[in-house]
Amino acid sequence: MARETGPVQGRFIAGDPLRGLSSTSVIVFHVCAFSTVFTGLWGDTILGDVNRWPIRVLGALDNSLWVFLALSGYLIARPFVSAFLNGTPLPSLPPYLRNRLLRILPALALASVVTLVLFGAEGASPKQVLAVPTLTQLYFPSLFSEKIVQAWTVDDEALFYLAVPLLCWLLVRLGGKRGTREGRVAVVIAGAAIVFAASVAMRSGMNPDSNAIRLFPRIAFAFCPGIILAALSCVLPERLWGRTNGRWIERIMLLGAAATFLLSANYLLDGAPVTRAILGGLFAGFLIGGPLLRQWCDGTCSRLFDNALLHWVGVRSYSIYLLHVAIGHKALGWLGTPDTVLPLLGDSVLVIGASYVLGGISYRFVEQPFLRLRKGWRRQPAVAEAAAGPATAPGAAALEPAPVEGAV
Repeated sequence: MARETGPVQGRFIAGDPLRGLSSTSVIVFHVCAFSTVFTGLWGDTILGDVNRWPIRVLGALDNSLWVFLALSGYLIARPFVSAFLNGTPLPSLPPYLRNRLLRILPALALASVVTLVLFGAEGASPKQVLAVPTLTQLYFPSLFSEKIVQAWTVDDEALFYLAVPLLCWLLVRLGGKRGTREGRVAVVIAGAAIVFAASVAMRSGMNPDSNAIRLFPRIAFAFCPGIILAALSCVLPERLWGRTNGRWIERIMLLGAAATFLLSANYLLDGAPVTRAILGGLFAGFLIGGPLLRQWCDGTCSRLFDNALLHWVGVRSYSIYLLHVAIGHKALGWLGTPDTVLPLLGDSVLVIGASYVLGGISYRFVEQPFLRLRKGWRRQPAVAEAAAGPATAPGAAALEPAPVEGAV
């Protein structure tokens, strides 16, 4: 669907839909984790031999987390990177930080309260309970935080929000306006590639399920594909617009996403956190880059992403993401753990539906009122404002002109 007539295209059309798809994938993954689907890692499964591809594919759905973080990498870094590349003032820091807090804290506080009401403190101390809404649960883990375990991504997002303006300020101080814009783009891309490699290397030999592997330095790789796309957004749209077949580029990128997803599924049982991180980062980059490059080429977006349902879910995906684990635990506590395929499908539909409903309520009555309080934080439009985007759910980022956009 055409949206604009030139390379300056505003919102990333597929941003919200990608968050909607990813949040739904995470729900299915966790329903399977709550059931006996993945117990085949240590014993039998309700789908048979653990080496069967259905189980591997379901296990690889956790790659959706990297999509959320890569989207935040693109959306949060883009205004700062654009300012550095184009020699314009960096965004104003106080309103930027204020907007980030308004974006992530209200819904997180509500989800923490809901989890506390449903399950109690689970033996956690007051400090451990408060660690969840104060973005420190990674450092004070407890049985309570396990009931809202997915919120660890928000802790890492918060550190990313602080790291981006600091690193861009350093780039401006060290590099200023020296060299060409293309040269500065190369510097940003090379820096992101180095961070990606270092972050992935830190995961070597670690337990993929440990809390330590979730700490920011070992998760920083997931933001890097988005940062690279943010740098490319300052040079590629003006070169691609009207000269390249965006649909074919998108198809090639989506084939790359499918290939890396399946390769990641192949490594599900091998305890290979480095390999799976590399493949997960590539998967997120391909999946986001496909529709983004298409938009840069012709301003259109495939109906696969650009449809009313996925836009609706995507806008509400942050609340959906924060509430779905508590909903899943409570639903399976009432219904019992599924032990065959049909109950598993039924429970998945139930948890998805309940998460959509309660997430929609949280968005309407908690997120939106605070989102209206946000203020502009860009000092001036970037020169090559091509394809801005929405935020993410397990992280929480937002482009300022669109009051409902946020990345989480």
